[in-house]
Amino acid sequence: MSVREFWNEEPELLWAYRKSYMEKLKIQNEINNYNSWLSGLYFFDAISKSLYNSFGRKEHQQALNYMQEPIDFNKKPKTKEELEREKILEMEEQIKERNRQIKEMLNKKK
Repeated sequence: MSVREFWNEEPELLWAYRKSYMEKLKIQNEINNYNSWLSGLYFFDAISKSLYNSFGRKEHQQALNYMQEPIDFNKKPKTKEELEREKILEMEEQIKERNRQIKEMLNKKK
């Protein structure tokens, strides 16, 4: 609010500016709170995985790694069709890999 507005305009304008400022502070506090929560989530994930790798993991189990990419909270859940399609693609990849292994075994025998 400028000095001219404060002294020459309507007094109600002051309360409008104050309300706007208080809403801005509330939004900033919510953003800071969310960012703090998110930092805690990443920190918790990192610490829990490192503790698991140090103390909870058996020798034959693979070590857990930190996330490769940030968490996407806007990601939509997958539909049944998408999940089935992914499962089919995964099975196809396994079949291709197995076929490759069989071909290698047959080539070694020759």
